[in-house]
Amino acid sequence: HDNIAAFGGDPENVTIGGQSAGARNTGMLLRAPAARGLFHRAVMESNFGGLVDTTFPKLAEQEARNAAAIDKLFGKPTTLADLRAIPADDWIHTKIGPDQKSIYDVITGLEGQYIIDSNVFTEASVNLRRPNAVNGIDILIGSNSDERTSLDGGSDKTMSLDDFAKFMQATYGEGWKAAYEASDPRQAYRLMLRSKADNAHELAIVSAQYIANHNPRSKVYVYYFNQHLPGRNDEFYGSFHSSDLWYYFNSMRNEPGQRQWTDQDHRMADTMSTYLANFIRTGDPNSDGLPEWPRAGVRPEFIRFADGYAYPVDTTPYPTRDAINRRQILKQFDLDEVAVSGH
Repeated sequence: HDNIAAFGGDPENVTIGGQSAGARNTGMLLRAPAARGLFHRAVMESNFGGLVDTTFPKLAEQEARNAAAIDKLFGKPTTLADLRAIPADDWIHTKIGPDQKSIYDVITGLEGQYIIDSNVFTEASVNLRRPNAVNGIDILIGSNSDERTSLDGGSDKTMSLDDFAKFMQATYGEGWKAAYEASDPRQAYRLMLRSKADNAHELAIVSAQYIANHNPRSKVYVYYFNQHLPGRNDEFYGSFHSSDLWYYFNSMRNEPGQRQWTDQDHRMADTMSTYLANFIRTGDPNSDGLPEWPRAGVRPEFIRFADGYAYPVDTTPYPTRDAINRRQILKQFDLDEVAVSGH
């Protein structure tokens, strides 16, 4: 904001964005009072946290929990000074705790990544459900159809049908079989992974609709990346976490070590990168020659990227799964259709 004019940029036309953790951080900048006015658009790719979550720990509460956890790990009262006195090599190589992880992994894995400290975040600012919370900021948000395959998946893994049923029942309650019934342990495991990705996509839709209907000057767009990538056990990994980046940034190259990109992939990359550039430039991804990307609002409309083309739709190829995930998300965040879609 302060320096971009020197590089030919416009400080009154700034877009922030990120993917995965970067998307989550982008969503948190929407919640940070000090960042207001410094940017005008936000791009969130694979933002698993959505924008309707209002549950964040308070500083004093989290400090107490973390202090107790650290004392337990080291078996004695441990102060900040004690932690600072640990040699750097020990942070990486010394294993502690029941899981025998490095000190670094254990400490950085403590809960409380984003905390209400009344400075960076306040109780009011983290609540993007309040009217006009991000009014005037345009948002592009979405996820991939196979997010979990590369994050915590394995092509040779299985899940017993009993464990699968327990997981689905705990996640969705009654009625899940209509959307996710598995015939064998291999399919059960893969459906479990897919259900998590489906849930992330539906959370993006619910978040987008809510923001659009409570911030009248904001344009909000949702995507669903369902492009099947070539090579490297593609039958299992599908549209895995982060795979959309090649397309949005049009960065695929036909060079040794890269995937064997096809005409379909290059066509998809041309389309997606053009949408992204348009959004960054104007707050609207649309332009002549592209399928119309619908805005989120009353209907759960989005763009589906698949088979080298962009499809304006209001469901994935599995509308029953969409419905069961929507029901679960509304319940999880104590929302209803009137609050989300305005009707």
